[in-house]
Amino acid sequence: IMYLTTSMGQTLAVSGWPYLRTIDPEVSVSFLGSVQALTRFGNAIGSCLFAIHAYTTKTFKKALIIGRIISVVGCAFYICIELFVPTSRRWAYMIKFVLQSVAEGSLIVVRSYVPRMSQEVDRPRAFSIIEGANMLAIVSGPLVQLACNYALPAEGTPVLGEWLKFNMYTVPIWISLTLNCITLYISIFHFEEPELKDLEGESQLPLGEAMRKAWQQIKKLDKWLVSFCFIEKSIASFGFAAMYTTMSPYVTETFNVGEERSLKILSVGQSVAGCISLLTVAFFVFSPLSRVTKARFLFPFALSCYLLMYLVSFPWPAISEEIPLRDNGQVAEGFSLIITNP
Repeated sequence: IMYLTTSMGQTLAVSGWPYLRTIDPEVSVSFLGSVQALTRFGNAIGSCLFAIHAYTTKTFKKALIIGRIISVVGCAFYICIELFVPTSRRWAYMIKFVLQSVAEGSLIVVRSYVPRMSQEVDRPRAFSIIEGANMLAIVSGPLVQLACNYALPAEGTPVLGEWLKFNMYTVPIWISLTLNCITLYISIFHFEEPELKDLEGESQLPLGEAMRKAWQQIKKLDKWLVSFCFIEKSIASFGFAAMYTTMSPYVTETFNVGEERSLKILSVGQSVAGCISLLTVAFFVFSPLSRVTKARFLFPFALSCYLLMYLVSFPWPAISEEIPLRDNGQVAEGFSLIITNP
């Protein structure tokens, strides 16, 4: 479930912006930033609602099913995006990704399912498998887009009038819809709920009573540990949000290439990054590292990698040069366009 759900977003994460630029040429880069901000907000809202539901009802299946249904509705907006007038297509694009982010909030149920169904001795490995599925999706999602890029034309042949086409931009949404249906099937027929009798000291509670109990449990937690985990998660989420927001416009605006070639660059780049992450997780899962290494050492190491990324990518004068921006009015192939007032 984790793999399939994450694959849906990763399949469209690369192609979304180039596709929007082809069907709505007037859209600005700042609009993409607004979409990313709203998707993060939607994911936070969805995570809170699904977490509250799982905590009060002690069930997981309903949240997963509701999340998939929301995602299917989002796919419908994306499939029908060219039914809208060109200046309104950006709003259908926004609705799709906001709905998808809310639906992905249901993945918090999968993460809370792990400690319910694992023992303390193998819990780090269980969580690593979940993250490995996430990394595998980061690899396979762009590879699907890359395959579509090479196998399908940019324009495509209209199927229903002019609004439904099968091309390198639209086929991934049909793949995403198919993955949604498969995940929905697994969630309904093959996902096993833990028995309440197996959950020591747990029972279904009314919302108010459940929240009071949760607050009492939170107050007993190590405040320094909670603060550290919150900061670590915030840094990681900010890093991903920053890269997803800036990389697509960065490639299309500074490399002086069209949407089709920029799609190849982004797909290959993200696939390579995903492979490195997947190898890291695999090493952690299949080696004794998960049992002998303490989290207090792994967290600082991971955070130092983020710090290194920002230090290396900062435009230090000694290793930097001005980049000629692409003229939005034309696409240059093989030469650069210098904008006097970027």
